[in-house]
Amino acid sequence: MSSDIWFGFERDDLLRKLQNLHGDLGSVEVVDKSKVEAARITDWAVAQRLVPCLIGRTQDHPQMGGGVVMYSSELFYLNEDTGFARTFSRWYRLGSRVAPDYWNSRYSRQR
Repeated sequence: MSSDIWFGFERDDLLRKLQNLHGDLGSVEVVDKSKVEAARITDWAVAQRLVPCLIGRTQDHPQMGGGVVMYSSELFYLNEDTGFARTFSRWYRLGSRVAPDYWNSRYSRQR
């Protein structure tokens, strides 16, 4: 049994994700955003886990579907002018932005 830790991924899957992230970040200025396959996130804000991330409501997310409140994986790129963000896992098309307090007030009422 291997003692290697790949942060919840198989080694090859982690390498593929990192290579995809590397390629996306290396070509962010020239990529045709109209052809990018990206989940949409609305009512989003930049949040913090131990790393910057997005919090928001999903639309057309490949695993979560729509209307689910979620935290993204680590945030590596954000451009509000083009309306795109790149996390470790995927591209997001940015919908309406909200202040982080929008989500803080909703979660504090639920406790």
